[in-house]
Amino acid sequence: MVQLVSNLQRGDDAYLVGGQALNIWAERYWQTPGLAAFGPFTSKDIDYLGTAAAAEKLARALDGKVSFPNQEGIGPISAVVEAEIGDVRLTVDFLHHVLGVDPDRLKKLAVDIQVPSPSDGGRVLSIPIMHPVHCLQSRVANAYRLGRVEGIAARQLQAAPIVVDAYVREMLGLGHVKEVIASARELFEYLRSDKNGRRCHQILDADPLTIFEALSHNMRLDERYREKTLGPMIQRLKRIRSRVWPTLFESLLITEPENSSG
Repeated sequence: MVQLVSNLQRGDDAYLVGGQALNIWAERYWQTPGLAAFGPFTSKDIDYLGTAAAAEKLARALDGKVSFPNQEGIGPISAVVEAEIGDVRLTVDFLHHVLGVDPDRLKKLAVDIQVPSPSDGGRVLSIPIMHPVHCLQSRVANAYRLGRVEGIAARQLQAAPIVVDAYVREMLGLGHVKEVIASARELFEYLRSDKNGRRCHQILDADPLTIFEALSHNMRLDERYREKTLGPMIQRLKRIRSRVWPTLFESLLITEPENSSG
């Protein structure tokens, strides 16, 4: 995987997205309580939000071939790269857009993950990958709009909010307060304004609202921010949710608690 993704960096205007992006985050936070229950996080799909030029560069680097099946620009796929790494045959899709995520926001918030160069052990490469909040958005959109709620798709859906929480906690632990605030704002806007975001808690085991509640009690954040920003965010989301009723689709996905009384 590193051999593949190390060929494209932020300057190539290509961003690793989709299930594979969520898998990388999940592997990073594997020790987070509750996350391992939704593993293993494997996916044959490798998707980039990227241009034809980026696809051509990857094809050259992997000695593969590139095709452009969608010349009219209809549909999400802009280019397809086929190549072999060792005995593994790979197909990489380059997308015009990611379902459920604004492309400009995706590019702006993409996170550069550091990986060792496969050709130079002393060199570190920065790989741009979809932000955890946007991973959550895409998994929820796949569930609501494409009906992907079984198998790997279901596990990724349930893992996504845990990954967001783990990322925010890591950033806070590292002292990256601006990134914490930016991530919280992005998540809030999604839960507030997106029609899927407003009701996503009805199909998720881990409620994203608890991320805000945990931050509101974290003393590493400025008290004014916790009281003047996080507090009102929480109350506003609760008011929005009080007006959202589960659909039949959501009701079928909600896990009923087991009857412990026997």
